[in-house]
Amino acid sequence: MNKVIKKKNVSISLLKVMACLAVLALHTQRNVYLGEIYNPALYYFSRFAIPIFFLVNGYLILRKKRTAKYLIKKGIQMILLVVIWSIIYGILRRNNPLIIFIGSIFGESGLSIFWFFWALTLVYFFAIILNKILITKKRYIIFLTICLIVSVLFDTINNVIMLKDNFIIMKLIPQTFRVWLWLFYFYLGGYISNYVNNKKINISKKKIILLVFLSIGAVITQYLLYFKYTKFINSEYIYGNILIIFWCVCLFNLILSLDIKSSKLSNVILYIEKNSIGIYVIHIFFVKLFDLTVHNGGWILSTIIWIGLFFVSLTISVIINKIPYLNKLVNIGDKNA
Repeated sequence: MNKVIKKKNVSISLLKVMACLAVLALHTQRNVYLGEIYNPALYYFSRFAIPIFFLVNGYLILRKKRTAKYLIKKGIQMILLVVIWSIIYGILRRNNPLIIFIGSIFGESGLSIFWFFWALTLVYFFAIILNKILITKKRYIIFLTICLIVSVLFDTINNVIMLKDNFIIMKLIPQTFRVWLWLFYFYLGGYISNYVNNKKINISKKKIILLVFLSIGAVITQYLLYFKYTKFINSEYIYGNILIIFWCVCLFNLILSLDIKSSKLSNVILYIEKNSIGIYVIHIFFVKLFDLTVHNGGWILSTIIWIGLFFVSLTISVIINKIPYLNKLVNIGDKNA
């Protein structure tokens, strides 16, 4: 593997690690029952997690021009992972595994976070068809433009109705089936991989300052729209917002262009990235088992819970990864795509 590709893989791995940490923050920094936010800045800053996950997947999958056979295989692997964990969760919680499995499709039941695997599988299905159509840069750009317009339009309508009638119409569409958003981020990641990242991207102070201001704007926008004005905490409905899109893309490109020279740091990043799936699927058990979203300690305790949950989930994932056959519980095929 040449040095250029190696650097890019470390940067991509860093993005995965950041998104993984952000998901844990989203699940530990607010009280879903009392409508309180322990750490608004960390919670709303972590909203980049899902867009980054789709951007990364698009970057890796579309860069390598994966075949339909590969995409189908990956989709089956993700569904099997959901099946296995639904059975495990059902046994541990004494619930019906079938109900848990079906509920995961709609982002409900104990394994609600598994909606992501269903959504990504759906994206792979569409990619099998779209990859045969988007064979030129012009078609690619037209498709991205259509997805962007639809995403922004949905977001605008949603915000207008939310501010006027205090009702979120996006709630009517489970996250799994907000396909226009996931396809947009997925193919945007592919566009960056195939048409943008071939050029050298330099990190400048202006770009860093821009990202800082975008991050502050993204946090404030979410806080005002979903907590201050409408009294909703969850801002999962904002992924089509033009500010959020611009913010996530800038963050993605900036991290992607990092020149990580330290071999020790690279090894740590790659080590955590190898266990990112494990951290993702394991942490929710502790969130549910100990009701980690419910406590009265404020932002300090919630931050400690966030960091502690990360290390506990990482440790368990590392252990499982070392056990033959059982390591399939925390992996989905090859680690690079």
